Amino acid sequence: FFDQWSQKEIFKWKSNLKLTEARQKEAHQTRIDRTWENLDLSRFENGVLEIYTIAKRENAKLVLATHPAIYREDLTPEEDALTWLMAGYTFRSRRERLDKINAKIRQIGEMLSVPVVDLDRMLPRSTEVFYDDCHFNDNGAALVAEKFFEHFSKEAELTES
Repeated sequence: FFDQWSQKEIFKWKSNLKLTEARQKEAHQTRIDRTWENLDLSRFENGVLEIYTIAKRENAKLVLATHPAIYREDLTPEEDALTWLMAGYTFRSRRERLDKINAKIRQIGEMLSVPVVDLDRMLPRSTEVFYDDCHFNDNGAALVAEKFFEHFSKEAELTES
């Protein structure tokens, strides 16, 4: 892959990588511990309600899922180095924000009588599942598929009964 690149391109790539790593390291060292008591999720909720309306109109079954992430207070330095999303905030702050979003997803599911696959509560918050903050590695993708399969299998059993 590198043998197709000129020395100048390789230098530029390495320089950008070092700059990105430096910015990430700086963000990790100066984190803000924000609380999210005034987090406005109305646009998010309206978007989900619009999806629900479209699904109902098209006679499609809607299933919601919570958003899992690796965020926890006791991340190892190796796990910490993998994170980038909201890098300027403490993990407590990131977790709190995500918990509020997931609570909203659960609330909307209950309000609309739409099932929620609670991936955030089902999956380990570790590199067993994630390759960074919130993107699944191969094992994580397989676990997500398994959780959805379990959900739809139970639903099919209930329908057949």
